[in-house]
Amino acid sequence: MRSEWEIQLMKLEWEMRKRKAWKYEEDKFKKKLADALEKVKRSYRFGRFGYEIINKVSTTWEIQGRRPDITVFVLNQPFLIIECKIKPSSFSDYPIGQAYTYALLAKNEGYSVDFVAATDPYYMRIFRVPENLEDYANWEAIERRKYNEAFDPLLYLCAEYKLRVVEFSYNLDSPEAPKVLHEAMKKLIEGNFENIDWEETRELESLARDLGDWIPFGCFGGLKSANDYLYSKCGIPKSYSWAELWSRLISHFGSIQIATLFCIREFYRCGNPVKRLEEFKQSRINEFRKLAELYQKYREIALSEAFERMIERMIGSRLRENNVLPKRIERLLEAARYYSGK
Repeated sequence: MRSEWEIQLMKLEWEMRKRKAWKYEEDKFKKKLADALEKVKRSYRFGRFGYEIINKVSTTWEIQGRRPDITVFVLNQPFLIIECKIKPSSFSDYPIGQAYTYALLAKNEGYSVDFVAATDPYYMRIFRVPENLEDYANWEAIERRKYNEAFDPLLYLCAEYKLRVVEFSYNLDSPEAPKVLHEAMKKLIEGNFENIDWEETRELESLARDLGDWIPFGCFGGLKSANDYLYSKCGIPKSYSWAELWSRLISHFGSIQIATLFCIREFYRCGNPVKRLEEFKQSRINEFRKLAELYQKYREIALSEAFERMIERMIGSRLRENNVLPKRIERLLEAARYYSGK
């Protein structure tokens, strides 16, 4: 006859084996889902540009010492955080709270996460991240990693009735799974950058290639002021010629079309665009007259709210990359000052 102590030990060993089995199955599920999303990354192209807008599907990205199950990066920023569970869970259970926690920690580090998701092997629910997410946070529970208490219950109510974007069933063992995920990602991305009329940009690439570095020259005027502005705004290193600066802009934004629209946006946001346009039109230099036509033709798209969101996301991610080291140094100095004062 086993003692009470032996019975409790057996129960504990059984629970540990069960958790280990769940963890193993959960890791397999997470890998399958990440692989399916990787196929979406390779196949999805945004708008008429055919722009590879999904940069990365990561299972190793960390934020403040915590690692989301899957993070999908769009325009170099975490766009969708997915929390995977092998067992179906109730809506108010901790998976969605855990995903929202990662989004909040990312926001505190200068990232911009648009969506979070909770999924089991057969059903996924995706929710928008509210702008005031921190207002719902229970920081004590977040510090202790008690994700079922991480946020005010009101957040779950808002998520259920106002923040839910899409939910769908799927089966990762089915060849249809990447198609289902492709449609979901398409809805999220194009819904986030809607109202950009990409039909009007068909000729933009050929016009941009024809004008080349005249585009930033016409936009910024002086090379020094352009260097200073682009370094402070986007973190773009100093260039020694307009050709080099134009090359850096294209590399920075990943597309000649996006770089051109950015320059048009800046042209209208700075100085006196009406007067400068008139000067370009009256110029004897053919390139200036072409610039005037280009700036006028794509003005509406370059100044649209949707393009503004796209550009700010791209600029924000690059600035954060450039500021990582200074921030770490600043934290080390703060720690040194704290301990030296003791």
